[in-house]
Amino acid sequence: MNIKVVVGFFLSFLFLTLVPVRGSAAINPDENTTGINLGFLSPTGDMKNTIKGGNLIGVNWNHNFAEDVTAVSEINYITFGNKTGTGVEDVSVISIPAIGRYNFTPDKASTPYLLIGVGLNFISKKVLNPDYYSYKTNSLKTGFGLVGGGGFEWNFGSWYLGPEIRYQSYTSGFGGWGLLVKIAWAYGQ
Repeated sequence: MNIKVVVGFFLSFLFLTLVPVRGSAAINPDENTTGINLGFLSPTGDMKNTIKGGNLIGVNWNHNFAEDVTAVSEINYITFGNKTGTGVEDVSVISIPAIGRYNFTPDKASTPYLLIGVGLNFISKKVLNPDYYSYKTNSLKTGFGLVGGGGFEWNFGSWYLGPEIRYQSYTSGFGGWGLLVKIAWAYGQ
């Protein structure tokens, strides 16, 4: 994925935050939301030469401690494809980040935000065994990594929708840039 496309996409959503949404409310303190994450990640580091970009699907839980501070926990499953001739067939990651989020305009129907956090990651890699022309799965690797990024969120009553750009490291030397769409709904205060 070309970084110019990602930046253009992100800036277009920045412009859209200037458009008011009728019938929407601000972020409510002590509100809880849950939702789904859908996205695409582009690998960086040691793995960028052996695997292609991957798809992400996950769930998120959010708690607003105040109008401008939100705690986010997620469980995401990411699958990366292979690049021909590398011997690596498939890499998958189960990522469990804990994220703190700062909302810049919590009193509006739409708010830009920044996020930072840490994550526990379980990585599985399937590689070709050239002697037997078969595949074997390496043992599961566990790693800690950092998460950082930003996004926008639109509030439609009890529903929330928004794009997010983030960088996430999974282990030392392996991480990725991602573009996510997050959909969430309020379930209690």
